[in-house]
Amino acid sequence: MARAASSLAGVFGGLIAIMAMAAEPAATWRPWRIFQRGRPHPASSQELPPRQAAAACIATARQLEQRGHRREAILLYERARQLDPSQQQVCRSLAVLYDLEGAHAEAWREYQRALQRWPRDADLWNDIGYYHDLRHNPTEAERCYRHALGLAPAHSRAAVNLATLLARQGRWAEAYDLFARAVGPAAAHANVGLIMAREGHASQAVMALQRALALDPTLSQAAAMLEHLEGRAVALNRVGDAPGGR
Repeated sequence: MARAASSLAGVFGGLIAIMAMAAEPAATWRPWRIFQRGRPHPASSQELPPRQAAAACIATARQLEQRGHRREAILLYERARQLDPSQQQVCRSLAVLYDLEGAHAEAWREYQRALQRWPRDADLWNDIGYYHDLRHNPTEAERCYRHALGLAPAHSRAAVNLATLLARQGRWAEAYDLFARAVGPAAAHANVGLIMAREGHASQAVMALQRALALDPTLSQAAAMLEHLEGRAVALNRVGDAPGGR
């Protein structure tokens, strides 16, 4: 039973598209813990002139960021900005890292700094939209996603994020059109169907998933969800047909 629940959770959780940023459990931001752990700055940065030391910090921070050491990367990006105030471009990385670490006020501060530098950056507007999306602020999230698409109409991540937001609100036709632009019609039907199922709209989900599989029978998540929904409907019908008790 537990294994079946785990499998079903995977079906509910997956969309047949790459999301802009993966939502991760938000940790409480406590900088003192980072300093206590004391991962040192690059040794060479202590011996270099400030501008070169800042560049060394940024290079190391990028490596740490790629390896998932977000808190250590934050420290080095901040250190680089202290060493060389001209290195303001690190606000772009810091915004995302702070957001992933659950430091929402710090993330918003860095997003505002980034917007001042790159007001026409579609990736940035998409990330800010996702920031609002995770804070359960759909109005601002939609505005930012649409602004990203206005700047870059082919921005697939913004299209997928906006489509997901609209589908959660029951705006299925709009969501389908956006998904179709980003991932094609079969996956678009599947994505809408999966979200419908997750939001409790079983009968509409069945129809959307059937359309998806008619176009592409290899969509395994859609097939698994459809099988689950149809199996549940059969089980409910059997319960309804059962004779009453005393």
